[in-house]
Amino acid sequence: MSKELYFTDGNNEVKYLDTTASFNLAITQDGSAFDLTNATAIDVKVANDTGYVFDKSIDMATIKQPLAGLITMPVDAEVMNALVPDDYTIEVWVTLSSLVTPGSQEGLTDTGSTTTTATPTTTATTPTTTYNAIFPSDDPQGFTITENVMSDSGDVIPVMSLDTFQQEFEQLKTDLTNKVATLQGPKGDKGDKGDTGTVDNTGLISAPAFQSLQTQVDNSAVGTNLYTDTKNFDNLASWNAGGPNPSNFWTKTTDTYNGLAVMQTTQDWNGLSQYIQVKKGDILTYSVYAKYTSGTGTSSIPWALNNQIEGSYSTATTNQYSNIVTITDSWQRVSGTIVATSDGYLRPRIERTNSNTNTLQIAGIKLEEGSVATDWCPNPAEILTKSDYAKIKAAIVALGGALS
Repeated sequence: MSKELYFTDGNNEVKYLDTTASFNLAITQDGSAFDLTNATAIDVKVANDTGYVFDKSIDMATIKQPLAGLITMPVDAEVMNALVPDDYTIEVWVTLSSLVTPGSQEGLTDTGSTTTTATPTTTATTPTTTYNAIFPSDDPQGFTITENVMSDSGDVIPVMSLDTFQQEFEQLKTDLTNKVATLQGPKGDKGDKGDTGTVDNTGLISAPAFQSLQTQVDNSAVGTNLYTDTKNFDNLASWNAGGPNPSNFWTKTTDTYNGLAVMQTTQDWNGLSQYIQVKKGDILTYSVYAKYTSGTGTSSIPWALNNQIEGSYSTATTNQYSNIVTITDSWQRVSGTIVATSDGYLRPRIERTNSNTNTLQIAGIKLEEGSVATDWCPNPAEILTKSDYAKIKAAIVALGGALS
């Protein structure tokens, strides 16, 4: 007779340490549901590639439909304490009472167990036969405990400011210099002292590992925010708004948009900007989140070129003086692009035109190279990402250093 074992719902995977799951099993004999009416115990035995691991006893009270041959194995704390992420095989062993004869259940194993009966005057031992039905008859069924994110320990590198990294890097250079200063060259026949090594900044930046890193940084210029202080506007002194004090024209609100500080103005032709040096042929794109507090109107993104950082505007020498954009009372991303036709200094910005008396609000200013407006990001000088840190750390390690 053939005995079969199935997962009734096809679910044979559980995440490691998830103790809310269960395996729903069906046992059959020659394709028909196996009758569990006479079962006295049910055990699920588990093994992996190395051999037997443990067994799980099924609570007989959970067998609600014995004629259907259905078994539920809870994947509880007992199971998870015995298993680790891996592939496993299982067998279901059903212990049957003596009411089932060997002839009616071919292939059952006689356990040879006995029970003792007592009377007031005598004590006798009467053999009682029980049987084990093992499912399946052929290869065991398999299940998998999959890894969760805590299965392996990992390193977390927090975001740090560039100043913090520079301080650590300076400390590293000092440590390397001190270490090298204590080194001696190979000892000769007469025990001559070797030359003292040196570490300097020129040597570090000319090393191949750092040159490769510099190339990666240079190639990633597109998408870099050329403006600084665009998240919180904590340093208004770094901005220009048509006068020496931007706070005369712009106010930082208590609101935020996408986690970015919101600035607003009721002044015409005054936009927050910073001077950026450009060369002839440079392509630049300005983008910003913008809205009017009510209604719809237009705004201007000016591109006038200055001949020096401090001084009056010269004739516009870009391919267009400004981009006109329509602003509504809902947040939207607006942008403009130019090609510089001569060297100079640009300070792109968004301004409220005199045709609209509404309050202009902005957030997330970005100025970048190229003609595509990409998502807002801070200037690299303001933040060092985990990816950047990993590249720099790899370069330092390649030079024989270490950085925690």
